[in-house]
Amino acid sequence: MPLTIKMVREWVTSNDLYSSYFDVATYVAQGKDIFVPSENKYPHVHVGKDFIVWSKSKGNHTDLIRGSMVYKQNIGSAAGFTTDFGMSQLLRYMNSQA
Repeated sequence: MPLTIKMVREWVTSNDLYSSYFDVATYVAQGKDIFVPSENKYPHVHVGKDFIVWSKSKGNHTDLIRGSMVYKQNIGSAAGFTTDFGMSQLLRYMNSQA
């Protein structure tokens, strides 16, 4: 099964690494965007309804998933540049499923 945004959202929900960032279950249930580690901290991963991007800085985004298109090379690149434990775990999961 190819990697999907739904899979990533469900993985974030079931993974305790992110409970300290925000109430993940509420965000996902309401269909809101998820930011790992935080929308106010760069870099971060932004999980939207139909996209997942790696935000290196404000206005500097790299697609990881857009619709049904998975950018495996970008996932690997993002994983190589992060020092945040939670974001690293998320990118490692995405890379293993892509």
